[in-house]
Amino acid sequence: MDKKILRKIKRNDSLAALAIRAGGMLVIASVILILLLIGREALPLFSPPEVKVVKRLALSGDISHQQLMAVGVDEYLETAYVITAEGHFVFVDVATGAEIKTLSADLAHHGNRIIAAESVDEKTFSLRWSDGQISLERVLFRQDYDHAGQRFAEITLENLAHFDASSEPVVRCVVRQGEQGLTMVRQNQNNQLDIVQWLEQEDLFGNVETTQVGYRLSGVHPDDLTALTLDGSGQTLYAGTHAGALLRWDLSTPGLAVLLDKVQAFRDGREIRALRMLIGELSLAVGDSHGEVTVWFPAPTEESDGTKRLQMIHALSQHDSAVELLIPSARNRTLLSLDDDGAIHLDYSTKLAIWEGVVRKLSAARVGVAIVSSER
Repeated sequence: MDKKILRKIKRNDSLAALAIRAGGMLVIASVILILLLIGREALPLFSPPEVKVVKRLALSGDISHQQLMAVGVDEYLETAYVITAEGHFVFVDVATGAEIKTLSADLAHHGNRIIAAESVDEKTFSLRWSDGQISLERVLFRQDYDHAGQRFAEITLENLAHFDASSEPVVRCVVRQGEQGLTMVRQNQNNQLDIVQWLEQEDLFGNVETTQVGYRLSGVHPDDLTALTLDGSGQTLYAGTHAGALLRWDLSTPGLAVLLDKVQAFRDGREIRALRMLIGELSLAVGDSHGEVTVWFPAPTEESDGTKRLQMIHALSQHDSAVELLIPSARNRTLLSLDDDGAIHLDYSTKLAIWEGVVRKLSAARVGVAIVSSER
C-alpha cells in the first residue's frame, strides 16, 4: 500500500483516538462538575440555618411616636409598610428608607383608632376600631412601567367590607372572604358568638345579589373562649378555650352553625392562645400558654365510627413562654410563631424548627411580624 495512504490512515486514527479521549475526559469532567453542583446545593441542607438582617429602616419622627398595629411588605420586597393605631397605612422604600406615601382607611376619622389588627393574608387586614366597627382592608400593589421602561408600583388601599358596631363590648373578632361571600364572627364579653354572613349570588345575566344573614351562638362552652379563627372560605369556625378545649363548627349552611367537634385538646388545662389555618385550609395550627405549637387535623377515629374528629398530628418547636401570634405562609407549610418574650420560631409543619431567634419586644413582639415568600 502507498506509504502516503498509510500515513494518512495513521494520522486519522491518531486524531480519532485523540477526539475519543478528549470526549471521554469532557464527559468525566461534566459528571464531576454536576456532582459538585449538586453537592454545593445540597450541602446547606445539612448546615444550621442562618438569618441575616438585610435592612434596618428608621421611621420618621411622626410615625415613630405612633402606636404600630401591623407591618407588611410587597412581594418584591421593595416596599414595606406599617399600620398605625390612627388608621394610616405608611409606605416606605426599603432601599432608601424614604417615605413613599400614606393612605388612610375610611374609618380613620374623628379620633377613631384601631384597637386590634389581624393579618388575614399578605395583603389583607382585619381591623377592629375603637367605635366598635370592624373593617377589612386590602393593600394593592399594581406593577407598571414608565416611559423609560422602569418598573414602579401604584399603591392603593381597598376597603373590602365594614361591619357596624355591636351593642355589646367585643372581645375578639375574625373576618374572612371566600368565594361565596364574607363571614365575620365576633365574640362578646358573655362568651357569645355573633356570626354575620354576606352571601353573594350571581344570576344568569351576571347580576350579583348580596344578602346578609346574622345569628348568635350562646352557651358554646363552660370555659371562656380565648382564640378564634376561620378557614379561608369562612365556612368552618374554630375556637379555643381557657382550659385547653378545641371546638369546630360548620357554617356552610347560611344561618346555621353545626358543631362538628368539642374535644379536650390538652388534659393539663393549658390555655389556647392562638389559632391559624395552614395552607390548604385543613390543618389547624394551635399555640398555647405552655409555649407549644401543635398542628391538628380532622381525621376518622375508631371511637367516632369513621366520623372525622380533630386530632393532633404534629408537635412543633417549644417556646419558653406563651405563644402570642401565629402567621402561616401563603406558599408552603411554613409557620412563624411568636411568644410573649419576643422569641420567633420558624417551623415547617411536618418537622421541628427551621430557625429560631429573638426580636425586641417593643418592635415585633407587640406589633406583628410579616412573613413573605419570594419566588426570586
